[in-house]
Amino acid sequence: RTRSNTTITIGSALRWRRQGQLATVMAVAAAVLAMSLTACSMLVGGCGGDGRFQLVAIDDSPTQATSELIAEKVQVVRAVATEVSQQCGRLRVESFRGSRTESRVILDQSMKPDGNNDGVRKENRAPLVDAVVSEVDSALTPASDGGSAPLAALAHGRDILLQESRSKELRLLVLTDGIETEAVNLATGRLTAATAKQFVADVGSAIPELTGVKVVIAGIGRISGKQPPTSFTDGLLAFWAEACAKSKAQECTVVDQLAVPTRGGGSR
Repeated sequence: RTRSNTTITIGSALRWRRQGQLATVMAVAAAVLAMSLTACSMLVGGCGGDGRFQLVAIDDSPTQATSELIAEKVQVVRAVATEVSQQCGRLRVESFRGSRTESRVILDQSMKPDGNNDGVRKENRAPLVDAVVSEVDSALTPASDGGSAPLAALAHGRDILLQESRSKELRLLVLTDGIETEAVNLATGRLTAATAKQFVADVGSAIPELTGVKVVIAGIGRISGKQPPTSFTDGLLAFWAEACAKSKAQECTVVDQLAVPTRGGGSR
């Protein structure tokens, strides 16, 4: 069955479209780059923006244990690392599994390339990004059993980001299939778009407050092996849209592919 296109964005407006085909690596890169201000100085090797802090939390649970999913996540990290480096910001990448105690820091570093002028920094940017990608790629080793705790990853990410200056742009990207099993069990056929609000109500205080944070949750319903029915993925999308609304995030976008939509609602 061909899936219609769906994007859920929460902020000043709510949009609902279903993403059809999986975005290519170029689409991921273009979409992620479109999420922030891009200045000419950035394109020629300088630094733009205010040195934003970007945290990427990657689901490393058993349902994510295919080389294809890992490769797609790594390429999303490449696009994000490039963008953060263009702003000379800070990048932190973590993996998570079935509980908050199972989160692991892969890297946490400045993405400002070495060099005392734009030309030198431009030359040094690619090796810096390559090193980040290599480290993340080698660190992703999905568990053979256990569950997944994206809500705990959101809460932990919030705590880390808010340690930074409030003057900085705070962004949290969670790459996950969205199948929460700790705070509530979403691995059930009872989850549909119609029942999602009740599941959110059951979670209660486990939904973290994300005021001041721009959040993207990408890859909803994307699992290793046979893909779930559309009704289940619709339920996951509805659950996370409702959870994001309750979190009071500055912006919150939920998509069912490993890509980040543009503000216009599509992917590029």
